[in-house]
Amino acid sequence: MTVGYAAFWIYLAACSNAAGITAVVLGLIARFAMRPFDTDYRLGFFLGLFGVVVLVGVVASALAYKLATDAGAFATLRVSSLIVPLVVGIVVFIWASGFPLSRILRRRG
Repeated sequence: MTVGYAAFWIYLAACSNAAGITAVVLGLIARFAMRPFDTDYRLGFFLGLFGVVVLVGVVASALAYKLATDAGAFATLRVSSLIVPLVVGIVVFIWASGFPLSRILRRRG
């Protein structure tokens, strides 16, 4: 394994994990500081934190895709580098914030 090859994987992992780490931190802030379903003000602040997570996810996706494209990676790695950081950031933020998805996704039966 060459130094360039190792550096590629380190940079790709850093770009891919940036959205997830940000989502965990901001999700825990949202969970313990401002329950999003209490008041309108808190819901606005929750959505602001969610916007930051989406923005970091978009930037991380763009950086990971550019890195994979410049390295000449396979198409599957380029596509996953584009999609995964954004989706993971959103899912981890919703999970870490404790947002009551059961209120939105009720069972029908």
